Amino acid sequence: MTNSPEMVFVIYALAKLGAAPALINSNLKGDPLQYCTNLAGSKYIICSPDTVQSALTLPATAASECPGQGLVVVDFGSFPRSEKPDGQVISITPSDPHHGREVAKAKRRPIDIAALVYTSGTTGMPKACSVKNMHMCIVSTPTTPDTDKPKYYFPVRTYTSMPLFHGTSLFTGLCYSVGTSGALCLGRKFSATRHFEEIRRSRATRMLYVGELCRYLLAQPPSPHDRGHGCIVAMGNGLQKDVWMNFKKRFGIPEIREFYRSTEGLAKYDNRHLHNKFGAGYVGYKGLVRRWLEDDCFIIKFDEASQQPYRDRRTGFCVPASPNEPGEAIGRIRSLATYTDYLHNQDATDAKILRNVFADGDMFQRSGDLVIQDRWGWIRFYDRVGDTFRWKGENVSAGEIAGYISDMPEVLEAIVVGRKMDGYDGQMGTAAVALTQLSKDAEVAFVGKLPGVFKHRGVPQYAVPRLLAMVDRLDVGASFKHDKQIWKKEQWDPAEPSQASSRYWLDGDTYRVLDGAAWMKIQNGLAKL
Repeated sequence: MTNSPEMVFVIYALAKLGAAPALINSNLKGDPLQYCTNLAGSKYIICSPDTVQSALTLPATAASECPGQGLVVVDFGSFPRSEKPDGQVISITPSDPHHGREVAKAKRRPIDIAALVYTSGTTGMPKACSVKNMHMCIVSTPTTPDTDKPKYYFPVRTYTSMPLFHGTSLFTGLCYSVGTSGALCLGRKFSATRHFEEIRRSRATRMLYVGELCRYLLAQPPSPHDRGHGCIVAMGNGLQKDVWMNFKKRFGIPEIREFYRSTEGLAKYDNRHLHNKFGAGYVGYKGLVRRWLEDDCFIIKFDEASQQPYRDRRTGFCVPASPNEPGEAIGRIRSLATYTDYLHNQDATDAKILRNVFADGDMFQRSGDLVIQDRWGWIRFYDRVGDTFRWKGENVSAGEIAGYISDMPEVLEAIVVGRKMDGYDGQMGTAAVALTQLSKDAEVAFVGKLPGVFKHRGVPQYAVPRLLAMVDRLDVGASFKHDKQIWKKEQWDPAEPSQASSRYWLDGDTYRVLDGAAWMKIQNGLAKL
């Protein structure tokens, strides 16, 4: 479902019935969509009118793997009128008669699953986070900054145009609004040109963001709506330092609440930035007393060679990272009963749990992120661990995208890595590919075919590599593994020598030759990557 009153009603109606909604990315198609529906074991697929066609294109095998799946279309009038789809579809509208049958009160416990929120941690095959009722209650509880100044912050009116199947909109938007008796001002989808106009019209007092969203807003020409609104708080994650202060000044928002946490994450940091420039660009802050009393969230030394947390050879325990040293953020697991695990994926769940960290028997959850805390207590994001990197506020699995490329019959081998570029949030995907036939005709055919393959396999647009290098072969080390560090340091400037025979960049949905003019646009942050 897409953002709509219908989606809000469905989430809470299912909760009242004791059912757990599986909140699937409405942009998914093909293999990833089928995988998500099968993983949840859903009895029904509930759609808004604008997504029903995607659901109807699910392969026939989806129905056989999940017997009893029915398609339900919910339309309470917030969508334009459209013809009812053909096939075995149940349509629910406000005019449907109410049969008045009593529904038994659901018996629910704090440890029961409230919803499945799919993480983009593995792009092609998302993992389903089993969010418990306890977690939903916690994120619905008023926070200290708001309760300290109730006349200023309440009533809460939160605007978001980010999808409700994302944790930020679901938890910080919907749940918090309901828990504080506030209002959720829900945009159907993000529009940089209409963003602040919709905030003004909805009389919202706070907005939600991811870092790239704020960059898009700054790129818009000046508008009367830039300051003609009543928004006093912007909340979210991933706001970059070079955008932070410019965003506050241009749009007149006095308070930024940057937070660091993931849907399933226990490691968390907060940065409530009110006035001056100091503190901009950090994900959190912990003062001396807080650090001394801290018992749940730590930053530990990380071994880049093994890609694992470092352990002291004498004690076998992990070691806290020193000030200004990159380390992995971890959060203590107090109870596995309320822990957000991955549904039907015990291996992935176990991989996130770190045992015997500081003492025998303790358990922590790995974040998969490297962060740095300076000696004053300010914390900033440093990098992702392993193959996964962030681009446009989403996690992208380099290995999975490389797998899609390698599945093509004309491909000999392929690797994908994230590459940090000035002027862009996160790391953009870069791919190096060797073909079975070393000819220009084969290369041209492959480059023209690749975007269509990604679309057919259901790869989200943000996960498609932005830079593409064609090579004769890819070197391997003694362990017969590709040396990805070489490609992380690759010089993409066409004027510089390279091991690539040719290079391309993604212009919209087409790969074009990377020449000097194109590289200049990318370097200056003018390319719409």
